Amino acid sequence: MVLWALATARSEDADLAWTLGLEAARRVPESSPQGVANCLWACATLAMHHIPLTASAASSSGVQPWHGAATAPSGQACANVLWALATMRAHGAERLAEAAAEVALLRISDLRPSELAASAWALALLPPSACSMAASAGGAPGGCGRRRLLMAIAGRAASGTRGQVGPRLLAGSVWALATASVSPAVGRSGGDVESLWSSLANQALCHAPSCNAQELANVAWSFATVALTSNHPLLATLASSASRRLLTEFGHAELSATAWAVAVAGHRAEDWMQALEEVIRVKSGSVPLRTLAALSWSWATLEGRADVLADCVLPAAAGLVSELAVDQFLWSHTQDQVVQREVVDPLLQLAWSLSFCEVSDTPLFGSLDTLLRSIGCARDTASTTGGTSRAVAARRPFAASETDAESIEKVLEGESPAVLRWSDGAGIVYKPPGWEVDDGDAARMSSSAPASSLPMRAGARRLSAALLAGGGGGGGAGALHFLGRLDAPS
Repeated sequence: MVLWALATARSEDADLAWTLGLEAARRVPESSPQGVANCLWACATLAMHHIPLTASAASSSGVQPWHGAATAPSGQACANVLWALATMRAHGAERLAEAAAEVALLRISDLRPSELAASAWALALLPPSACSMAASAGGAPGGCGRRRLLMAIAGRAASGTRGQVGPRLLAGSVWALATASVSPAVGRSGGDVESLWSSLANQALCHAPSCNAQELANVAWSFATVALTSNHPLLATLASSASRRLLTEFGHAELSATAWAVAVAGHRAEDWMQALEEVIRVKSGSVPLRTLAALSWSWATLEGRADVLADCVLPAAAGLVSELAVDQFLWSHTQDQVVQREVVDPLLQLAWSLSFCEVSDTPLFGSLDTLLRSIGCARDTASTTGGTSRAVAARRPFAASETDAESIEKVLEGESPAVLRWSDGAGIVYKPPGWEVDDGDAARMSSSAPASSLPMRAGARRLSAALLAGGGGGGGAGALHFLGRLDAPS
């Protein structure tokens, strides 16, 4: 109770909280699940990943009481445990998460909409269990308590009345489903999943006017991610609602997500285009690289006027790229996944959008080229020197293409991958529809992998960087990686 009180009071005494956590970990075998849930919630609230407490709570003696009828906790406690484990990014606690999900599923009617939304968020972010991985690969989804709880929460969001659901539960449910890759394209129960998404879309139509900026952005991103927007009026409704608030209420993350979603849906209504142009003109000089790239990519995808990018995005991009060059040492020692998300993908998106709109700036493109090549060379070199170089075929499996427009046009009409351009160890490869990118590194093949390593769908044909003959960058054979995609944020 003392640890819970510290968290409730937002205490800054980290040493005391850690000591209390150690004592709580020692007492887990004699504590009730409700008490353990309170302690885990307290640690997560205090932004303290207490590994000893988490390990003790996830042990056999810690999980066993969750299955007893007399000792099972409340639904709220289950929601708190799931939220805490996800907030702390706890690994090795799969059994505890499964137990909490099973109990929450039995008591789902007792959970409030806010608790359901928090649980859905947590279920999407918790490390995947073996059964959830099997489901995402096309296996039966029924055996995993966490997945069944997520589907049950989404079902309540889809079928509840307006008063029962609310924007928070709706946005949380669709975001969790999309983040967990629960879409009609995945798994054997595609019809049921598609029906669920259709019901959620109808709910979103009703709730769009009352969504705040974050909820609206999450809903738009989610439906665009599962590709259920092109023939549905939802995105038009969301775009119309967002256009009136885009400049004043949307933060950087919401701007990026909403602009991407509307562009993917191909929505070019006048009110949206005017709102997007106003945001680009007003905010280009003050947004981070990732947001600037998302806005420019969306504008180019919707075939907006080139002068908007030339007047606003180009000077802002030049300044941000110059800062990246100065801070190269800092980001070169940053986690690879963060560099992919915050540097590589935005640079590729900027290069594509400016080129597509025929906005040229030789110094900027030279800087982009230098930065991207340096990142690529560092990855290739690290792959080899780290002892992880892979054996590859002696031949390059992709047909080399001539670079004239007529030859490239023929390649783009074909169904086979092809190298469109290749020089100094770097190239541009055409990825036909139906192929997915395999960076050749099993450690990166997951739902949280960066854009250069897309998760494989069952039966998808692989476009593998590991099969490319090495060359350039000091990487040697088999050390090449895909940096990312030029056509779209992945």
